[in-house]
Amino acid sequence: MSERKQRRAPKPIAVGRKDLGVWKLGVVRFDVRDPYHLAVSLSWPGFFLAMVGCWLAVNLVFALLYVLDPGGVTNARPWAFSDVLFFSMETLATVGYGVMAPATLYSHTVAAAEIVSGTVFTAIFTGLLFVRFARPRAKIVFADNVVITTHNGQPTLMLRLANARTSIMTSANARLFVLLAETTAEGGFFRRIHDLQLAQSHLPVFVMPWTLLHVIDETSPLHGQDLD
Repeated sequence: MSERKQRRAPKPIAVGRKDLGVWKLGVVRFDVRDPYHLAVSLSWPGFFLAMVGCWLAVNLVFALLYVLDPGGVTNARPWAFSDVLFFSMETLATVGYGVMAPATLYSHTVAAAEIVSGTVFTAIFTGLLFVRFARPRAKIVFADNVVITTHNGQPTLMLRLANARTSIMTSANARLFVLLAETTAEGGFFRRIHDLQLAQSHLPVFVMPWTLLHVIDETSPLHGQDLD
């Protein structure tokens, strides 16, 4: 690794999920180099605060550019930052009230750049808002505990789930996995995800609660496992 890449590498901090018991070293929680993922992963209050912050920052930058040209905006008091700030907000939104307008070539240039920036900002904000609203989210509720009991004379792992929406879900498919710690032939520690075979993995209509059944027989990854 080159010296330049080493300087850009994230600091070795721990980021993880306590509920999953997984921790990662050398990663960052919020990577500004990936703004799209950051924008769609923020909470709704955080998303709106970030958008308002960006909007204010853009207006402040252009207001500073306008205030450097006293008299460049018609009916704006010279060096009056509040006047050019409101003019910047109106220009960014492409809303003109006819009271203030660019009067010099410099102000016309800055206003043209702000109009383009406002169009881009509106497009980005609208796109992110659509993506956040368009993400499908299934309201599936699960039982608090997984049960292992005898079912039809065989030890069976059972997990109950239900559709929490009032609408009817059709063609529902389910898969169940288990993460097991294994020891390799060389004596090394290894984690492996196993697919648990279900007695019924597809429902044409998901209306009533659905109990997933996995028979623990000789072919099951859970065969011979205990609570430890």
